[in-house]
Amino acid sequence: RKIVANGWVNGFSLNIIYFDTVLNEDFLVIRGTTATSLSGKPPLGFYGLSAPPNLSLQSNPGELEFTSNTVYIGRGLNISGAQVCCNNVATTPFDSGTAALPENTLVTGVLLGFGDVVNMHYQPSHGPNDHSSIALWGNIIAMGIDNFDLYVKCNSLPSSPADADFSAASINSQELIHLGPGYCSGGTVFVTVHSAFINPPPNPPVNGSGQFNLMRSAHAPERHLTLRVGTNWEPLENVDQQALIDIENNMAAAARVFYGATEGAVYIEDIHVYNSVNCVPGGANCGGQNCDVCYHELGGWGLTDVCFGDAMGLMRMYGSARLDPRLAAHELGHLAFCAGPSAQGDEYYYGCIGNEVADNCHPSAPPPPQYEAYCSPPGLVHLSCGHSMMASHGYHRNMCIPRNHNRDYVKPSCYPALVPAGSDPWSNAQNVGILPSNFQIPDHPNSYDFLFHDMNGMVGNIVRQWLPI
Repeated sequence: RKIVANGWVNGFSLNIIYFDTVLNEDFLVIRGTTATSLSGKPPLGFYGLSAPPNLSLQSNPGELEFTSNTVYIGRGLNISGAQVCCNNVATTPFDSGTAALPENTLVTGVLLGFGDVVNMHYQPSHGPNDHSSIALWGNIIAMGIDNFDLYVKCNSLPSSPADADFSAASINSQELIHLGPGYCSGGTVFVTVHSAFINPPPNPPVNGSGQFNLMRSAHAPERHLTLRVGTNWEPLENVDQQALIDIENNMAAAARVFYGATEGAVYIEDIHVYNSVNCVPGGANCGGQNCDVCYHELGGWGLTDVCFGDAMGLMRMYGSARLDPRLAAHELGHLAFCAGPSAQGDEYYYGCIGNEVADNCHPSAPPPPQYEAYCSPPGLVHLSCGHSMMASHGYHRNMCIPRNHNRDYVKPSCYPALVPAGSDPWSNAQNVGILPSNFQIPDHPNSYDFLFHDMNGMVGNIVRQWLPI
């Protein structure tokens, strides 16, 4: 992750209070003017990260990168806080430069008090029809204590919400700004994070300082989705009100989780929920149109028949699965990225027929011809998205990425197989036009699932199409 602060801050001294990893296998690299690499069980204490002399972390952000091996031994590490190194007696900052805000790269910043701002910028690089979004969230531990706002302006720094082209200034630090096609094309987009916390008496004093996280994403117009959700109870009957509310809450949360898992590449805006009684494929039971998602009364699992947008496309959720947003997000992965029977090959797993049930692996159709050579030993299904939400939805928060080792440790009987270069799901999705042009395939997962981010109501907005019972 990138590390930024305001123009007066030259560096941080990070307080590492725990570090237990495999020597020469797991590494934490702290990058500033110089790089410090830690592995094994190094001495605990403070480690510095600084910009070049007389420059700030706002114009020259630092970086933290943790790399692990494939054998998980040791508890990892804990950075509990940081000392701030700044020119607090100067009337002007070190510099007035702004940090670049890269796409699909987590940026972590620090605001030092009420009124403090951190500025960043980027140049739009996508096609004229592609959309962008910027998500902000505060320190999870301090959620509800801090209040950070987000401003965006084309070609100049926004000085206030009124001066910004777009602003998100709710009462918390969970903000989202959506930028439509062509915004600031050929120009520079400036992004400002502002500490807006005001804590009037008799509340205890809070100085407005804290940590924030920022992620810039892009999505193709075809992945700016509206879903229609229906019900199919056994025997066919209307659904009780609490079950419908559970379905609404589950789909709204799943849309947020899926936004995080795809790094914003799939933006599910509205979800229309119907008490449809029946939602068979192609039945036009959701407001006169086919349902995209069908909730059933019995069971406790989910599956996806075919791709979103197909005439018979349908994602099914059964029984207690209506209380599992991560399972719903997993099924959305099949639905939105077309990893079903009508796809041009399965983007999330490939297999060799035989012993799928006995080996407790994910059953699959016969592999595409280009995968035949990778089915070794025969008779096992090989997950090509190990430790991702597509391989194990309950444990992981990111989609499959090129550097994820391509193996699933939750089911060790599924022996790993190599995945051909360029055959990860991101590359496949880019090849068939599901992702926006010039999409930066994420090399490091963000691992923030947005489950408790309110998204300003812009992702997973429920449109109730049933009357209270």
